[in-house]
Amino acid sequence: TFEKVLNNSAATLEPFYWEGRLVKESGKNQWLKAESRPQKQSDGSIIWDGFLSDITHLKITEKALQTAYEEVESLVLKRTKELTLTNKALKAEIEERKNTEAALSETEAKVQKLAANVPGMLCQFEVNPDGSIYFLYVSSGCYDIYGLQPEQIQADANTILSMVHPDDLNNFKTSLAISLKNLKPWEHEGRIVIPSGEVKWIKSHSRSEKLANGTVLYHGFILDITERKQAEKALLRSN
Repeated sequence: TFEKVLNNSAATLEPFYWEGRLVKESGKNQWLKAESRPQKQSDGSIIWDGFLSDITHLKITEKALQTAYEEVESLVLKRTKELTLTNKALKAEIEERKNTEAALSETEAKVQKLAANVPGMLCQFEVNPDGSIYFLYVSSGCYDIYGLQPEQIQADANTILSMVHPDDLNNFKTSLAISLKNLKPWEHEGRIVIPSGEVKWIKSHSRSEKLANGTVLYHGFILDITERKQAEKALLRSN
């Protein structure tokens, strides 16, 4: 290459540029850079004016940078592939979650429809260790009994607890306390006084389940048995 570039420069009298390796006596390679301008003399000879520099360190640095670049590029490609796979997995997970949510929504709609056609009120409530009560679920049947919407009862359980008839309050508390202690189903019959002043008889039945945090979870129903109680009272009077 050196001779080819040199001969071409001599023939065309164009500047001479060359980079190449020189093998030293020690056997090591030394990178050199040559740059010169040819000047043709009257006798046909050529005089070269230029310089020769050692660029070994520059070449070593360039090689190190190239190696580092290739390593970084390899890591980027690898990471890109990983991210692509992760992205596909996330998309699949999101799609699966959407399908699950759609199925749950459909199931919930069916449950709501069934609950709306079941007499009385279906409910799920919890009694915390401090004695506080919170309704997790209330079916729309609550309106026929209490004149309240499910959201109102879920927001504040006291809206219906405060309706317990004063004469039945002690029995209400005792029956619930026994159920909490023994973790037996809670059953109670008693009166409530709704905001209009009307007195109703209700029957409550719920199964209990104690959670790890000490809270007791109840699943059950409340029925309006006012007509039954009135019929029993009328029958008693008739007898």
